Amino acid sequence: MPKIRGAPSDLEKRRFLKDVFEIIRREFDVRLDQLVRDNAGVEFDLTPLDATKFTAEIFVNGQSRARCKIWQGGMFSSGGISYAEGSSMLSDNACNDVLTLAAGDGEFALRAMMSMGFGRTGDRMDIEHLSAHDAAEYLWRRFTSGLER
Repeated sequence: MPKIRGAPSDLEKRRFLKDVFEIIRREFDVRLDQLVRDNAGVEFDLTPLDATKFTAEIFVNGQSRARCKIWQGGMFSSGGISYAEGSSMLSDNACNDVLTLAAGDGEFALRAMMSMGFGRTGDRMDIEHLSAHDAAEYLWRRFTSGLER
């Protein structure tokens, strides 16, 4: 995480969110590839919709089992990363979670706004102060949580 002296500028915030979004997208791509290699009958579709939005879907034996959309911006402001799953992903005005900038010790971090009640998704994570890689892990857990059923 970059150290920030004084109040961060709008440009620094935007660059941080853009970098985090790209880390999340790359992590999803790597993890989906690994999921397919480790599990027979599993396939996926990862579709970039534009530079700030992508969808992901996991199929088991040809049946859709998990799908989501992740994008920069969202319901509360342009300063976050939004996550929608299932039927919520049809609109950019509805989401299941938003990662927003969190204040903290001179460095950028993210906070999961809607993490309550989602079982083990946030286990052993400081959901009030997520690094970029923790944010990717958190969203991956949300996305794949239904596969364990």
